[in-house]
Amino acid sequence: MHEIAKFAEIVSELALGSNWSAKKILESAADEIVLIAKSAKTMCAGDVNFEVALLGGVLNPQSYVHKLVTEKLSKLDVKILNNSPASITGAMKLANMATAEPFQEFIKVL
Repeated sequence: MHEIAKFAEIVSELALGSNWSAKKILESAADEIVLIAKSAKTMCAGDVNFEVALLGGVLNPQSYVHKLVTEKLSKLDVKILNNSPASITGAMKLANMATAEPFQEFIKVL
């Protein structure tokens, strides 16, 4: 995963330098992130107050991808959770849930 993060940094730097190919890569990444958020909202029966957390280096608030994702999500009535807790906090909450709802259909038993 570390190599992917390095690649993302390089592509982000190139996009800031007006590299057309780098911008297209990041726009495609933003589209995929928006699709995930949109799907999550649908699967969780989210309303107009549905929020998602944008976590990870490429999604830091100053990044080009964050800007693209924010613009696209605002058109879909998906809000961005500001000052979101660390990823591990959410994972711990999920691990301590009494039931798996509303995530049951996503769980695959091995």
